[in-house]
Amino acid sequence: MRAGELLGRERERARLRAALTWAVDHRQGGVLLIEAPPGGGRTAMLRDTVDVARQHGFAVLDRSDGSAGLVIEDAEAHRLPPGRLLVTVDDLHLAGAVGQELPRLRQHTAAGPVVWVLTVPTGEIRPPVRRLLARTAVLGRVSLDPMPPEAVVRLVRDRLGAEPMADLLSLTATAAGNPLLLTELVDGLHEERLLATRDGRVHLVADRLPSRVHDVVRYWFGVLTPQAQHLLQIAATTVGDTFNVETVAHLQGETAARLLPAVTEVTAAGLLRSAGDQTTFAHPVVRRALAEHVPSSVRHALRGQTTGMSPPAPAASPAGAAAVMPALLLDTATVPGLLPSTVAEELRHRLAVAAVACSLSGTPAGATPGLSATDPAGVSVQQIVGLFGEDEAAVRAAARAVVAAHPSGHADADVLAALCVLSNLSWAAGELAEGLRWGRAAVRACAGPVPADWRPYPRLALAAKLAEIGRFADANRLVDEVRTDVARNALAGHQAPPLVVHARILLQAGRTGEAYEKAQAGLALAASSPGGWITPHAQAVLALVALRLGEVTAAADYVWRCRAGGSGLIAFPSARVAWCEFGVAVARVGEHRALDLLLSRLADLLSRRSLFLEEPAAAAWLVRLALADNNVALATSVAAGAEKLSAQNPQFDAVRVSAVHARGLLDRDPSALRSAAGSHHDPWAIALAYEDLGRLAMTDHGPSDREVTEPLREAASRFEHVGARTDAARVRAMTQSAAPAPDRVAEPAAQMWLRLSDTERLIMRLVSEGLTNGQVARQVSLSPHTVNYHLRALFRKFRVSSRVELARHVTRHSSRGADRR
Repeated sequence: MRAGELLGRERERARLRAALTWAVDHRQGGVLLIEAPPGGGRTAMLRDTVDVARQHGFAVLDRSDGSAGLVIEDAEAHRLPPGRLLVTVDDLHLAGAVGQELPRLRQHTAAGPVVWVLTVPTGEIRPPVRRLLARTAVLGRVSLDPMPPEAVVRLVRDRLGAEPMADLLSLTATAAGNPLLLTELVDGLHEERLLATRDGRVHLVADRLPSRVHDVVRYWFGVLTPQAQHLLQIAATTVGDTFNVETVAHLQGETAARLLPAVTEVTAAGLLRSAGDQTTFAHPVVRRALAEHVPSSVRHALRGQTTGMSPPAPAASPAGAAAVMPALLLDTATVPGLLPSTVAEELRHRLAVAAVACSLSGTPAGATPGLSATDPAGVSVQQIVGLFGEDEAAVRAAARAVVAAHPSGHADADVLAALCVLSNLSWAAGELAEGLRWGRAAVRACAGPVPADWRPYPRLALAAKLAEIGRFADANRLVDEVRTDVARNALAGHQAPPLVVHARILLQAGRTGEAYEKAQAGLALAASSPGGWITPHAQAVLALVALRLGEVTAAADYVWRCRAGGSGLIAFPSARVAWCEFGVAVARVGEHRALDLLLSRLADLLSRRSLFLEEPAAAAWLVRLALADNNVALATSVAAGAEKLSAQNPQFDAVRVSAVHARGLLDRDPSALRSAAGSHHDPWAIALAYEDLGRLAMTDHGPSDREVTEPLREAASRFEHVGARTDAARVRAMTQSAAPAPDRVAEPAAQMWLRLSDTERLIMRLVSEGLTNGQVARQVSLSPHTVNYHLRALFRKFRVSSRVELARHVTRHSSRGADRR
């Protein structure tokens, strides 16, 4: 068994173990079925099940070569050992004479306590197997999904003994969670010295696929029919990860109907999957390997045939220039990075063509501009390409220079791009007024001679910004205008972005169900967008919707797809994906381990001011989690960050309320929490503020007091209203179980001392030494107000009314060593 192949399979392993336990307890046989796509780890899961069976006292007959008939012969000849028996048949679909053997297999399964463990590829359950499953006790049926992202990171870390950096994780994401592809990719990169390790971190030194991956792909490719092979080669070479079958049919001189058997075969083999009206490669790394198997001269010729086709094929490179400008214009959260040289060159060519079409920068209509740095079109092109870079100050300076070089009121493509970059960089830096000023100027610039397919994006970017500060009506109006213009100008490839942006706005407004519908519709249309760049944005919104609804597994799946699908796209990342990944971690592994993840792999999230704009409750939620984990330093840092953003933008209530909520939690200030609950524009954040108010009141009042019950009831109602059923259930459970158990009231002081947090013990010791609240606050890095709240809670716990009585408990329990851990 390869190390790491079972990472992230805890749930599936538990189901198989439970089935074996049931078989032992009930002395009944049956079938355990394990399904997975090629390389999905079904053999490793079978071997693990065998090990567990032996621990339960099973005798094991291993027919992992698929020879089911030999087992039947052993049974009929009475050569099977007595007692519990487990029989394995790996790759049942390859077993000879399956149709004849399975009825006899079923007879012996029913006749005695025999457990059969069968493995088949996903989608390869043939009629004889279906009949067996219909007539036989099925103890368990497990389908192995792609490895979750955290398991992929663990696998890479374990195999390489170092922390993987972003470039390596981006490459491993193209394996789409397939255990075999992942292990062959990582081991091959190591063997071929394509990795370098420094300071405990490993990164790529060359971006090429190792021979191990090519060997796997050749094997999978070799078992297909010639028609299926031809389909894969054409698709992989010409149309990218996602494509329209009609496009491939046109290239092959066939109809889509004639390609149906080949498409069905390749889909059943787990190499392709359906994505709405499009078809996509299940593993982008497989598409890349297949394309590399075709000689470069042939690839070039095939790609040339796609020019002028109807329907148009997506760009051959998912990171192509067609995706660059929409992504740049809409980006609101990050600095655009340097472009790969091939993409930059393609972008120059596209911009030169656009210069002719729009008569940009004085280029005469009908002229054919070169890329000279002296002609107007060449200058415009170079200025736009110059807006991509890693140095924010340099990018800002370049953008300001472009704007300053043009007369007032005159704007064309380079000015529009510069205005959008200035707006987006200002917004990401927390300069909200500047971000809106430049954004509105960009919208006005759309009336000038700019490419028609650029015009939707400045308005969508402005709409996203307005929604983040609670101006939903203005944001929705801009989105409606964009959708009308897209339809009027027949911009078929640009229908998805307005839907995705609208979905995000609806989610922020608490209209969760509508947000889900819009995001799904946007995702279905995303493949038609240039380069598919909007797909990760749609998946990020769906991940947030799923998390809001309490569907953690679905949220994790969308995060995984977003990470994997966006690895090769020119789509600048926002804080949403990392934030959702953190939320999934909190739900799955608990706040302590999730905070460890936040402070290590997702540490840059804390430095993004855009997080507190995209997620108004983020600061308060982080403060709550940090305090629950006794991480006062983190809680203080988050609150200070929110307050800094608020101080930078005093005219914007949205950021002020976010800061007030966070500080109210840190200082245990009910008036601040009450103010936040009444002022947030995000309905989920309002519900969270009411919950925080009820939690705080619970430490000062009895559980039945109105100060506790009213805010908690309000929180539960508001969570329910936005579809956050898990949050609502948590709050309702809190109101029902808030009353202390009878024996807890009279809990001995010694036990109470052991239950205290480190912060509470430290405050008690400092108070016993005679320090004032202000002096204690400086010692423990809290505000005097927070120290006062801690003291009041300690008075209630120990049933005392003075600092002197509290000090006696410190002396008594410290002398007994009761504070030892």
